[in-house]
Amino acid sequence: CTLPYSPREIYGVESCAPANANQPGPTATITELMYFNEYSTLKEDNKPEVQNEIHYCVRRDHALVRQAATFITSGKIVDPCGSDRCVRQSAVCLDDDDEQKDNDNDDDDDDDGR
Repeated sequence: CTLPYSPREIYGVESCAPANANQPGPTATITELMYFNEYSTLKEDNKPEVQNEIHYCVRRDHALVRQAATFITSGKIVDPCGSDRCVRQSAVCLDDDDEQKDNDNDDDDDDDGR
């Protein structure tokens, strides 16, 4: 299933509620980031024209790292997308010492897991 704040609907995949204080949430989910610049340049064959940093950036995205940490420590799947719906302007990753502007959800610690 996909979580409520996913950047887009995925055909044939239902939506489900994330874990919160009252429910355990799903046992599996698809968490998608939308890198707008890279997505908008995809051709019909869905292959990028040039090498990009998307897969590297996904592993470093603060919201997804927190989602993984929550799952590892509690077994719960929370929705990391919050108010930004996991939309990023482009796949430009910052060094570990830099802060991720606009990619960091501070509101995902709410009681409903978002």
